[in-house]
Amino acid sequence: MPTTLINWLKHHSHLNWTLADQVMVSGVNFFTNILIARFLGLEDFGRFSLLWLLILFINSLQIALIISPMQSIGSQQSDKAVPSYYGAVLAQQLIAGTLSFLFIYLFISASGHFFPRWQINEFALPLAAVAFAFQTQDFLRRYLMVRGKVSWMFVNDIISYGGQLAGLLCLSQTDFFSITTVLWTISLTSTAAIGVALLTLGTVVWQLSVFKQVTVRHWHFAKWLLSSALLERLKDSLINIIIATVLSVAAVGALKACQNIIGVTHVLLLALQNIVPVKAGQYYREGGNRLLSVYLRKVALFGGGLMIGIALILGGLPAFWIELFYGDEFITYSYLLSWLAIIYVIGFFKLPLGIGLRVKEFTRPIFSSLFWTSLLQILSIYPLALYFGLHGVMLGGLLAAIVQVALLLSFYKSVMDYAKTT
Repeated sequence: MPTTLINWLKHHSHLNWTLADQVMVSGVNFFTNILIARFLGLEDFGRFSLLWLLILFINSLQIALIISPMQSIGSQQSDKAVPSYYGAVLAQQLIAGTLSFLFIYLFISASGHFFPRWQINEFALPLAAVAFAFQTQDFLRRYLMVRGKVSWMFVNDIISYGGQLAGLLCLSQTDFFSITTVLWTISLTSTAAIGVALLTLGTVVWQLSVFKQVTVRHWHFAKWLLSSALLERLKDSLINIIIATVLSVAAVGALKACQNIIGVTHVLLLALQNIVPVKAGQYYREGGNRLLSVYLRKVALFGGGLMIGIALILGGLPAFWIELFYGDEFITYSYLLSWLAIIYVIGFFKLPLGIGLRVKEFTRPIFSSLFWTSLLQILSIYPLALYFGLHGVMLGGLLAAIVQVALLLSFYKSVMDYAKTT
């Protein structure tokens, strides 16, 4: 191997580990969802998807309140402040994990009174266990990345996600594959990864005064991000509840199955989300608005071109991919994959525009664009689903994506025009 290539790999080892980890996690999630859908069947997979909405909801709150502030503020800490800062963040996570366990256990236990048709109250304990273990492992993997221990992050994810896939493969060879055993498998593999991560934390110190300071600082950083996260999860939850109520639980499962296939684009999206903000900040610092806009246009052209290519491959042959991964039971819903391919291409352009606004430290427009498009989608979803079925649901999603991109572009141009006059 040439010396220049070796030096390049060493210099970019942090990036290489991060990309390898993202590819591994996305790949395992992809095959795990296929496995769960195949062996649970359409209706139970729909029920599982409804349950998982709660985990995603808790995860979005955790990212907004704890992880995003840690990623931005943690790297600014002096060597002396690091132990007490991360001690405070770990305490925040422990509190959040405990509250998540209690909330989900009580909510699912009571669900039998409000949604008896869904039959999900029996999953209260395993889902609550997943909430605590899955969220804690997700926090620790990002903690290790922020602390520069990216190789340990990769090992941790191998234990959690690789163990999850291995456990489900073993379950698939028995008569015990069910929603309950799937949830316990996820909980146990996440717990195993937590145990390993605790051995690699480094020095942390608990100080009540620092905990109070960090909590206040995180809140000022996170309040708009939290508003956006709450709104987005509320919208997603309402849409899925309406689909389940107006159409069927099976329709929710079919939509989730198609989202899993188009989810291969998440490797690209998440990689760009890790790389582009840092580069955009550097270009802005070095060349101001002009270099920032040039760089973001390049990201839009490069990423948009890749997204169009992936969309043509997946959306152009929907029945082939659905039958390949899920079998005949899901094939009547294959048209959803074509809809999602178009929606994901349009939605991609939110990424460079949103990053541009974050670099300029204007986060309120991101919330505003999400608010108006969510309101549009929530108000239109019921009549669209009632009269046009899942085609109507997809049309609503496409219109919302177009409107949100248009609003973000308008806000971004306004911010840039304002900067020229000051």
